[in-house]
Amino acid sequence: MNKREKVFMPENAAIQYQLLQLLYYRHMSGEVRPLKTQEAYKLLESIFNLSNAQKEAVNADGSSVWETRVRAAYEGLKKCGAVYAPNRGELSLTDNGLKMMHELIYEIKELSYKHSLQSE
Repeated sequence: MNKREKVFMPENAAIQYQLLQLLYYRHMSGEVRPLKTQEAYKLLESIFNLSNAQKEAVNADGSSVWETRVRAAYEGLKKCGAVYAPNRGELSLTDNGLKMMHELIYEIKELSYKHSLQSE
């Protein structure tokens, strides 16, 4: 396959959600070390079960399509105050990001509870 051929990539919102969740669970498990961006790429590749074609796809400038997508997802989360970079090449969850995840988990619990009542 030509590395410049168009390949399916996960949606930006899906990457954002998985990145936020990854940072959240690291935080909740007591991991205080920021996540290295190279680690994030690999962990997210695994989460999304990317094919070799997806991992090897390149943009016109030769940069990795996948890494560009992950960086864009990170930038979106950074703009809404959910994550920050304590140092170059590192990702961490902010207090706002932690609050967002707590709210999301609460919403999921509420939806699950409402669905279980409708199923009875």
